[in-house]
Amino acid sequence: MLYIKSTIEEQVFEGIRDFHIAKKEEDIGYYAGYVGASFMFGRVFTSVFWGVVADRYGRKPVILFGTATVVIFNTLFGLSTNYWMAISMRFLLGSLNGLLGPIKAYASEVCRQEYQALGLSLVSTAWGVGLVIGPALGGFLAQPAEKYPNLFPKGSLFARFPYFLPCLCISVYAAAVFVACFWIPETLHKHSGTNEEAYGSDEKEDIEETDGTGSDAKQSLLKNWPLMSSIIVYCVFSLHDMAYTEIFSLWAVSPREYGGLSFTTENVGEVLSISGFGLLLFQLFLYPMVEKITGHMTITRVSAVLSIPLLSCYPLIAKLSGLSLALVLNTASVLKNVFSLSIITGLFILQNNAVPQHQRGAANGISMTAMSIFKAFGPAGGGALFSWSQQRMDASFLPGNQMVFFILNVIEVIGLLMTFKPFLVLPRNVNNMKTLPISSLFPFLYFMIRDFHIAKKEEDIGYYAGYVGSAYMFGRALTSVVWGIIADRYGRKPVIIIGTITVVVFNTLFGLSTNFWMAISMRFLLGSLSGLFGPIKAYACEVCRPEYQALGLSLISTAWGVGLIIGPALGGFLAQPAEKYPNIFPKGSLFERFPYFLPCLCISVYAAAVSIACFWIPETLHKHSGATEEAYGSDEKENMEETDGTGSDSKESLLKNWPLMSSIIVYCVFSLVDMAYTEIFSLWAVSPRKYGGLNYTTENVGEILSITGFGLLLSQIFLYPMVERILGYMTVTRISAVLSVPLLSSYPLIAKLSGLSLSLVLNCASMLKNALSNSIITGLFILQNNAVPQHQRGAANGLSMTAMSLFKAFGPAGGGALFSWGQKRRDASFLPGNQMVFFILTVIEVIGLIMTFKPFLAIPQRHY
Repeated sequence: MLYIKSTIEEQVFEGIRDFHIAKKEEDIGYYAGYVGASFMFGRVFTSVFWGVVADRYGRKPVILFGTATVVIFNTLFGLSTNYWMAISMRFLLGSLNGLLGPIKAYASEVCRQEYQALGLSLVSTAWGVGLVIGPALGGFLAQPAEKYPNLFPKGSLFARFPYFLPCLCISVYAAAVFVACFWIPETLHKHSGTNEEAYGSDEKEDIEETDGTGSDAKQSLLKNWPLMSSIIVYCVFSLHDMAYTEIFSLWAVSPREYGGLSFTTENVGEVLSISGFGLLLFQLFLYPMVEKITGHMTITRVSAVLSIPLLSCYPLIAKLSGLSLALVLNTASVLKNVFSLSIITGLFILQNNAVPQHQRGAANGISMTAMSIFKAFGPAGGGALFSWSQQRMDASFLPGNQMVFFILNVIEVIGLLMTFKPFLVLPRNVNNMKTLPISSLFPFLYFMIRDFHIAKKEEDIGYYAGYVGSAYMFGRALTSVVWGIIADRYGRKPVIIIGTITVVVFNTLFGLSTNFWMAISMRFLLGSLSGLFGPIKAYACEVCRPEYQALGLSLISTAWGVGLIIGPALGGFLAQPAEKYPNIFPKGSLFERFPYFLPCLCISVYAAAVSIACFWIPETLHKHSGATEEAYGSDEKENMEETDGTGSDSKESLLKNWPLMSSIIVYCVFSLVDMAYTEIFSLWAVSPRKYGGLNYTTENVGEILSITGFGLLLSQIFLYPMVERILGYMTVTRISAVLSVPLLSSYPLIAKLSGLSLSLVLNCASMLKNALSNSIITGLFILQNNAVPQHQRGAANGLSMTAMSLFKAFGPAGGGALFSWGQKRRDASFLPGNQMVFFILTVIEVIGLIMTFKPFLAIPQRHY
């Protein structure tokens, strides 16, 4: 939702021009400013109201209503036929879309106290995502009938409404977010017993001060000077940022004769998207680490200081051209946005720390109201200032755009001065890469083994393909406990970094494999040295509050889902590029000699970026338990002793922990099914029809697995946490296992379909199967982490990874051998061909289901 504004601003210059309301070109900026300001004026009138609603009825209803508002009024804005309709739609959108304040409160409540900066920086990160996607939509999708006449012919709806397409795309996305938000958890009144008592009282009492005076919340908040001073400073910087954003877009598209850059909407979209991507990386990875070291107010002040010389350089940038202009402008834009969002994030933290939870909605509502007033003047003032500067190009003092950026600097300096005492008062009491290298392999593995010429018959390809898949798991089986012990002794972070670096090296070498044995060796080494999966599970368990543990651990499955979108797409579309894209990858090139190198290279480049970013993630080991702090400095054996004081070695004590061990065994059984299914599915899909397969290409398999991954992503983010909270993780695990049995049994029948019916049924079955599998695995993740104290989680997850990897190692090999055997018995009288394959998978699934009940599976009586 946060990128709607950036989309509108990027296309508003040309939109105002097409409304023909400006008499001169220099006046376009003047009118454009009012369109941008109308959104903020609307928000001024309702932000406090939405904050009070969020404090009384919850954050979630306000977020839902706000996203629904976006669907309606953003669509109508794209259908605007004149200037006044455009202003009206933006005003109504601002008035009825009150979700920014509750989102800030939500972010501060869902994370543990020590990760509050990370949580609130995610709000800014979402803005960064918007600055990537929004400008791209506005720049590339505006005026589609002119840019893409073959797709959008003249006389079509998009020719009549040239700015409707980007708005429509945003509205469709907002509709999807609206549906998904039904399953996010409510955070109001979950962390304070006193707040529970206030929850049922009337509106005035509901948001009283915690000092017991009974004063009205709004009045008491206005007397809270730490809050109000931070809001005022926030308003000053918001005015500056809104004016800068408006001026930047107008300056970029205005003609050179007026001191602009003569950029097209596509050029501006590219610059803003690059800026947003840089901002996204900074807020997600760098800001939380820097904030932890220096504090949020230090970052705010340093960012304000650095913004001043940066803004002074902008008039000089307009004198550049070509590559130098592109490089300098993009760098300046990235830095400016990073500084601005660092300032805002620090003030977000300050505001939320200044009030108790039950007042955060109202406090953020007041903040949004005040900020919206200032931001409302930002576009209007920025547009008027820009228009005025174009009329004084020949002035002797600060001509043209020099005056514009000078005034922006003056506002920045005022804001900087206000961050110090005596004005700003700090509150005294503060309130409470892993899937890609696995999944990318499957779409092209069949063809890779074929090209190695190791299989004598086509039916034997599945047999050899299984061993390549198994090599990774065999490697992981040998080292997972070691990596778990290292993670418990030295921290989760070092193991995660080493694991991502391993992916860079050995995944690249796998793509350069020249024979079967080299491919197996690289996969084995990748599995052996990449021990990050266990520590990541422990990390996810520790970074979230206890009541959001299911959400945190489901994010592991969500990351897997992301990998299942991107990985298969890379494997399917980038394998054999010299054959598929001869114009880009000519014959005789490196990519013809190594036809499976390109997808591996892309993953390795991504892993390298993740490896660098991981240097700035916070360490979670020994942050939540005083007892474990004492153990931290002891030797390895004592460091992982049982908390009962017996002094037994960690590995031995873990093996005696039956709730842990029983959950690991059940986990292994389901992992065997999942790995065998994954191997069999890809082989079955690409094998010829005569062998009972679907005769799909790598692109077809990549598409299916990517769609499946997207469905899994949505399921794990939105659906699983809600269902788990209602039913409990073990009930969800058992129900998922039950539903998987008839689903697997139906796969042989799917092969009898064709055309659209095959595509629809196969995609639905694949999505459902993966969602059920990951629901099972996530439940067992929670069970395992609840069975041990924090200082043993790394070792426990390492033990789990070792056992699971052994089973998963047999999965691809067994699945490949089973599939190859199934192809050789197509004429059998009992369960011929693939029927036997899926029958055996179903039998193993049933065994796993039975093992989830007593007396085998023991639920831990104490949750750590």
